[in-house]
Amino acid sequence: MLANIATKTVRDRWQGFAIGSIVIGVILWWGMIIYQDIDLSVYTSMPDVFLSMMNIPKDADVGSLAYGAVYGSYGALTLAGLALSVGSSSVAGEERHGTIGLLLGNPKSRTTVLFSKTAALVGLTALGTLIMWIAALIVPPATGVSIEGMHPNALMLHIFAIALFFGSMALAISAWTGRQPLATGVTVGAMIVSFIAAGLLPLIEGWEDLRRAVPWYYYDGSQPVFNGVDWGHLAVLGGGIAGFWLLAYVGVNHRDLRERETGVTIIDRLRAYPLTKKVIDRLAGSARVSGIWIKTLSDHQALIIITGYVMGILALMMGPLYGLMDEAVLQFAADLPETLVAMVGGADMGTAAGFYQAEIYSLMAPVAVMAVTIVVAAKGITGEEANRTMGLLLANPIPRRRIVLEKTVTMIFGATIVGFITFAGTAIGNAIGN
Repeated sequence: MLANIATKTVRDRWQGFAIGSIVIGVILWWGMIIYQDIDLSVYTSMPDVFLSMMNIPKDADVGSLAYGAVYGSYGALTLAGLALSVGSSSVAGEERHGTIGLLLGNPKSRTTVLFSKTAALVGLTALGTLIMWIAALIVPPATGVSIEGMHPNALMLHIFAIALFFGSMALAISAWTGRQPLATGVTVGAMIVSFIAAGLLPLIEGWEDLRRAVPWYYYDGSQPVFNGVDWGHLAVLGGGIAGFWLLAYVGVNHRDLRERETGVTIIDRLRAYPLTKKVIDRLAGSARVSGIWIKTLSDHQALIIITGYVMGILALMMGPLYGLMDEAVLQFAADLPETLVAMVGGADMGTAAGFYQAEIYSLMAPVAVMAVTIVVAAKGITGEEANRTMGLLLANPIPRRRIVLEKTVTMIFGATIVGFITFAGTAIGNAIGN
């Protein structure tokens, strides 16, 4: 049974890890080809703080630039995102789909189920790491790029550790709460905050050492691709992973598991207040099928609210942080070459607007909005089938196209909420930072 649970989880999820890792390998190949035609002095002439942020050494060549820019950020974020999706669905996913009773009725203990899910998480993360590692070794000779003196093996070991760290965090939250959207949202928020903090804190005089408080520092703070494995940093991440596994063990054994995901939705809370009850009743419609879109919105409320909250806080922080940055750093940022500026959407880093563009709107905001739309859209139809509720919907006198339409409305509305909160955070942060 242990092997069956773990094997089934791997079988259900391996395609996402394979596709994601292969895509990152293709981007690495593309990057090594492109960087051969770029004057690398635009990078090597940057101040040390910028080089540290971008994982680029002073004497950067094509290989080190590609490893740092592609694997060091996008590769690690992609694999960590895939790992946390597995961790968040480990226990909470079984409860949400109503299959936890089948697993425990075999009979197998909760610990056995948790151990199986954890083994699948480790195996899938290792699979993604293996594919990226193979690409890291194949691409340089295929493109004629020398990687002499670099340590791709060390980089991949650090990527495996940070991905497993966030996957285990989601696993612990999933086991403690039984809420898959909550586990996903909190872990994604922690990962994004950690990623941005590790890059921004060195830009603020006197704040450099605060990087040690975020997990991302222990992933790339030692620049493993250039300096090899930092066993001390890996020990910190390993301790965190072990701690999350212990929390998951305690969590899954201390509470009553649900046969189906239940709880009070945001719609229920709004109905409890007289001022909003009438409006919400009209929007939600009857208990039959009039409120498919708003019911779907309630199903994804944790993901949408937490993603919006994280983006709002990040956008709010950028204003005050910009005011704390050293003038010399801002002046250098204003004079960056056009080729480098193009990487952050053409932002003028010497201005507040350009700083927001580079730090929020060129990467984080699009990722946040896409995360919501992709999750809502992917579960729009298949989620109803997986939860065995599609038959209930279609048993009513409504066409299939209406279900698709209302699911689409939810997707758009969820993205709009995240976008508006990000805008509000930007406006408030701009006001605070003057």
